[in-house]
Amino acid sequence: MDIGITLAVVGLVVAIAIGAWQIVLAQKQVKALPKIELTVDPRLTTDSQILGGGVRWLNSGNLFWLAHDLMLTIYEARRNADRDHVAFGLRQSLHNLRCLGLSGSEVEKMLAQLKHDVGSRESANLSPQEQERVSEECASFIKYIGTLAEIHQPDFVARPDSL
Repeated sequence: MDIGITLAVVGLVVAIAIGAWQIVLAQKQVKALPKIELTVDPRLTTDSQILGGGVRWLNSGNLFWLAHDLMLTIYEARRNADRDHVAFGLRQSLHNLRCLGLSGSEVEKMLAQLKHDVGSRESANLSPQEQERVSEECASFIKYIGTLAEIHQPDFVARPDSL
């Protein structure tokens, strides 16, 4: 097994766990937040660049920080909806996604569009609909990249019977 892929997957899992904890904390501060469903946007399922193996899995740091920044972006969107904080998380996510070799992919285009839409807002705060959009799309990106990481690790086991 390739140590780079293993480290990348471990980094992704840790980032998702940290982000999930941040969302839990945010939900305790803000009432009536809807649960995030980790589903993949159907536009991503036919991305030939990714399915063809164009991901730089050895860039484990970028994989870790991509997951972290996407979770942080969800947290910021749900906690205080500050446009600049959300835009910063999206910029960082886009940088790490590109460092993974995903420039020009459908996921990169969607993330770039989301970053543009958030960054071009005149209001300093996101509306509830925009908060939901950011949360759902970032969760979809996390699920998609995580699924790809699982596929590219031949010995990956999602739920081991015993630890």
